[in-house]
Amino acid sequence: MAQAELTLAKLTSVPTEMEAGIIVAELEEHGIRATMTGIHTANFRAEAPGQVSVLVDSRDLDLARATLVALRLGQQQIDWSKEDLIDHDDEGEEGDEASPTRWKTWRRICLFLVAVYLIWVAAGTLGQMAVFLWDVGRSLIGS
Repeated sequence: MAQAELTLAKLTSVPTEMEAGIIVAELEEHGIRATMTGIHTANFRAEAPGQVSVLVDSRDLDLARATLVALRLGQQQIDWSKEDLIDHDDEGEEGDEASPTRWKTWRRICLFLVAVYLIWVAAGTLGQMAVFLWDVGRSLIGS
């Protein structure tokens, strides 16, 4: 069975590979095959402007444009200052009210242990410095 020839059409250009990757992933989530090109020129750090182009099959171009518009509208409607970006899945089962408290307690214990370790390292360094200075002082007085 002969496969229809694929003709790529440029949907959009964006300044970064990450933004293009988000668009390609969103398009593929909606069943539209997409790819990106120009990644290497966009990632130059020589202040040379580069663009990453998102390409789709020309037959899917209209659907891809509509999906891109919906994606951009969806991003504009999100107020990130009000979004909770912390993953709360690890805080315990439903109804387990003590879990966040246990997490805070565990965190405090870890911070305490780190502080004790840093004090121990600093004391050891100061002790070595005191011994060194004592030896230098003795050699200067002795000569």
